[in-house]
Formats: sequence, C-alpha cells, structure tokens
Amino acid sequence: MQRTDSAARSVIEVPLERTDFGMTTQPEDLKVLMSYLDYVEFPKGAVLCRAGDPADRLWMLTRGCISVWVITPGGRRRLASIGAGCTVGEMGFLTERPRSTDVIADEDVVAYK
Repeated sequence: MQRTDSAARSVIEVPLERTDFGMTTQPEDLKVLMSYLDYVEFPKGAVLCRAGDPADRLWMLTRGCISVWVITPGGRRRLASIGAGCTVGEMGFLTERPRSTDVIADEDVVAYK
C-alpha cells in the first residue's frame, strides 16, 4: 500500500470491491454479503475495540487509517497502522477468541462491519 500524508489519506476512499476482502470474493458472493454488512463511521480517536472485548465483528476499511495497540509491561506499543482497503479484526472473529489488541482510529474512518 502506498504511503501518503495524513491529509491526503483521509480523502482516499476504496470501494468495498477493491478491499483485500472484496478482491478475494466472487462478485456474486460479495453482492449477497453486502446485504448483511453495516456501513459505519468512526471519528478520529474513536476506539473500534479494546483488548479483551468479544471478537464479534470485523471491519473492512474503505476510508481512513487505524492503529493496532498492545499493552506491554513497558507501556503501550503500536503494532501496526492499517489503512483503507484492508480488513481489521478478522483474526479474533475467525478464531472466536477475545480481542488481543486495542484498535483506534488515527483519523476519520469509514468501514463496513
């Protein structure tokens, strides 16, 4: 994924069909899936989930950027920054285990859950 400055990142929107999830799903299956998805927006600083939360959803980011954080004995540590076109929360969702990290919006985010 190409890096851009935060002002430019916030205006880039990726159609669901062009996300990592959408590109690996058959078009007819994606159309069916769309009827089950909810469009959601998160303002900058919003917490999508916290470590220990139930992993009852995943997010397909179409705009914005989030950071994945973990609490360690040495303090809070950023593991990754993830932007539009990527899926977040799939590991816990698929394994049905509680969230292992905090996920926080670095900027305004648009996603499908």
